[in-house]
Amino acid sequence: MIAEQINYKIMQSFTIENIPDLDTCVFGALELFHKEKIPQINISYQRPLVVGSGNAEVTGRIIFHDTDAVFASESSVEEKLKTIKNIDGVVIISASGGKHAPIIAKLVKKYKKSVTLFTNNEKAETKKYVDEIFVFPKQREPYTYNTSTYLGMILGKTKERPKEIYNFINEKLSKLNFDILRDYDKYFLIISKNCKRY
Repeated sequence: MIAEQINYKIMQSFTIENIPDLDTCVFGALELFHKEKIPQINISYQRPLVVGSGNAEVTGRIIFHDTDAVFASESSVEEKLKTIKNIDGVVIISASGGKHAPIIAKLVKKYKKSVTLFTNNEKAETKKYVDEIFVFPKQREPYTYNTSTYLGMILGKTKERPKEIYNFINEKLSKLNFDILRDYDKYFLIISKNCKRY
């Protein structure tokens, strides 16, 4: 089914009258990543400053959770560069590679640090200010979903296979009966550190 790109095609043609649900968006992203090459993230910084706003900042925390990274939003970049002297490079995460990203990249250059950009836009304005750029594929999707926007970046780090994730959801999760959940309006999801990873 992943080869047919059914959900990805839906994502390319929706309108305000038929906005797709999150399931369709996730499957569409996985179909896209099965078809398109995802850049593999290999960063040589020992203590990177990872900058992003909103979902980009959270994505940075996921990608760099296992490093000695420092995290910042656009409003705290300069303070971190001034006060944390062992930052050896900056990673800017920006879907568009515009808005605040070029301003941040120019600022970072004043501190003589290398700049790496993670973006979904190969024509990003910030491109001219960075030392390295990773361009990740993304599908058309409702603005607030950001599913393919940042999932591709995360998969670039974890190197998980989109087809295996897609098949796991189809084969395992789609068989679960969630009808009982309709009786509740709040949930807690607790995952043990010893939870088996599929």
